[in-house]
Amino acid sequence: MNFLDIHFLNIDVNEVFQDHLKELLKLAMTSNGSQGVYFFFYSSQQDGFILKDSFTTNKSPIKPVIVHHNEIFSRMYDPEFDGRIYKYDQHIKKFYTEEQEIPKSLILSPIRLNHAVIGFLLQEHKEEGFFSDHELRVSGHIGKLVNMLLSNSNTLDRLQKRGDRLSVLLDVASILSMVTSREEFLKEISAHRKDFLHFDRAVLTMREEFESYFKIDAVSGKSDWLKQGMMFHLSETLVAKAIISGTPQYFEDVQKTKWSGVYKPGDLNLYQFQAVVALPLGSDENSGGALVLEFSEKQDFFVDDINVLSMIAMNLGASIRRLFLFEKLSEIATIDPLTDILNLRALNERLTNELSRSNRYETPITIMFLDLDKFKSINDTFGHLMGDEVIRETAKIIKENLRDADILGRYGGEEFVAVLTNTPILSGKIVADRIVKALENKTFKLGTQTAKCKISIGASQFPIHGKTINDLIETADSAMYEAKAHGGNQVVLYKEI
Repeated sequence: MNFLDIHFLNIDVNEVFQDHLKELLKLAMTSNGSQGVYFFFYSSQQDGFILKDSFTTNKSPIKPVIVHHNEIFSRMYDPEFDGRIYKYDQHIKKFYTEEQEIPKSLILSPIRLNHAVIGFLLQEHKEEGFFSDHELRVSGHIGKLVNMLLSNSNTLDRLQKRGDRLSVLLDVASILSMVTSREEFLKEISAHRKDFLHFDRAVLTMREEFESYFKIDAVSGKSDWLKQGMMFHLSETLVAKAIISGTPQYFEDVQKTKWSGVYKPGDLNLYQFQAVVALPLGSDENSGGALVLEFSEKQDFFVDDINVLSMIAMNLGASIRRLFLFEKLSEIATIDPLTDILNLRALNERLTNELSRSNRYETPITIMFLDLDKFKSINDTFGHLMGDEVIRETAKIIKENLRDADILGRYGGEEFVAVLTNTPILSGKIVADRIVKALENKTFKLGTQTAKCKISIGASQFPIHGKTINDLIETADSAMYEAKAHGGNQVVLYKEI
């Protein structure tokens, strides 16, 4: 059976506890002849014990909150103390609001969880001397039953939370298998933070294989001095230790940590968080990075929390490796290896999308067809290595003169196509003239060899000179040949032919 299918994970743990507690209070009352049984639970906010439940036959003026420094509790913190019978005195008076209605006989039995006192049972009767050692023993047994009930409820609650965490883990794992960027990874993990730990910032750190530093790859949450792209050496810091050792590293209170830093030595002086956990993206030593979760408040990390988060981090690492392979395959499929710009297939895809967008918004596009002049003589004179160098450097020069929104691809051989988005042809000519001038002034070098090579550019405009890729390439290509016919090293617009 799948752990998540166990039926008790859908039970309201608090409701079950309350029902069982009510039965035990009733049992205590009937077995001891008490007129009232009360369960008090310690509250740090109230600095005392608050009344959580009761079972009575009469309305007693008992206080809803009893301060814990009442002298009557001095013995209750003794591990050997199982309970005691109390008679009416000045200490008992502090339990009640009206002195004339105070019961004359009481039994107090401590309630413990993991050996720590967390509350007590109080049984009362109006007759002085009503309770004997027999009732005290019975009350002690009832107290132990409440102890067991609390322990079982606590275990059930933790199992339930573990089931919830496993459910979150499965949910996150499913999402991580579909997202396509590292920023999306952190966004999805941050979206689920309410389900396991309420962290305030998530940071993805990555380490290139065999490198002695790690990089801040993505940040989601509160911002400070830490920025995407920063690099830090693998020194004696919390994040570096997690990456190198392949094991989770954390501190729960920044004031008590012995670490020299989180990301770099000495950065705790600038650190705005109180707690942090760094989870490696793999279980082996020298992992590829770490997922860092940071908290504005001090934390008490449980093993279950760390284990679930570690599984999420490792799942994230596997997903990132998948993404990395996807990016590499995508790069191989779309990037020209010599020039590091789009290949012909990717160029056609991008141009198709751009034509559709421009047609929808009725914006112009300038298409430039670029061809190196007398390139064959470069190969014949200096060899193909120099020819490759000229093509590679020419691509860089063209790209430097384009905007980020523009598109550049290698059409084939020494030919290039540039797509200037939202640009009329006359504005495009200014860019083309700049490229021609840059190539004219460029001296290509390879070893001791130097060479010069110029370029001819033809340009056309969408949709004036064509509405399809073929028409636009053809018109720009014909304009380029016109430029060559006039000696090259110049720009010709299709409308000038």
